[in-house]
Amino acid sequence: MKQLAIAALFGFVALSCAYPVEAQVEKRAIVNPDLSPASQLSRAILVKGGQTLYIGGQVASTGMKAWTPGDPKPTDDSAVVGRGDFTKQAEHVFKRIETLLTHAGGTYDDVVKMTMYLPDMKNYPTLRGIRNRYMTGPVPAVMTVVGVKELSHPDFMLEIEVIAVIPEKQSR
Repeated sequence: MKQLAIAALFGFVALSCAYPVEAQVEKRAIVNPDLSPASQLSRAILVKGGQTLYIGGQVASTGMKAWTPGDPKPTDDSAVVGRGDFTKQAEHVFKRIETLLTHAGGTYDDVVKMTMYLPDMKNYPTLRGIRNRYMTGPVPAVMTVVGVKELSHPDFMLEIEVIAVIPEKQSR
């Protein structure tokens, strides 16, 4: 299996190729027939073909050193984008993810799994609205929201990681 790791200023991405170059991506939602359509929040997606892109946790940062909870608060405040403004932080994170997807040859339509970490679950309705503006594809990604005590910096208000399956280019 061919693997490519890309370290970017704003995140770490790993791209793995597990299928032949000519493979096309097919996504199909798998639903539980015993549940009503309204209760299909827990769903699955079957994906065939393509390259798998793993985007590690993205935060509202311009690039900074990691912070360990319990240590003194970092003094490089300029590295946090939208301090205290959840909407600005969420927009920044989704734009960072979009940039990484684009650099790998994909779009938000290629996302199959998104995990969102929130220290304050009161922000979830705002996050859902922003996410829905970016995630408009015909087969919605499987999503998980996790309430956490804190993130890697005390001023981060969310962190998002993504798995996408991107069609391979015929010209490789």
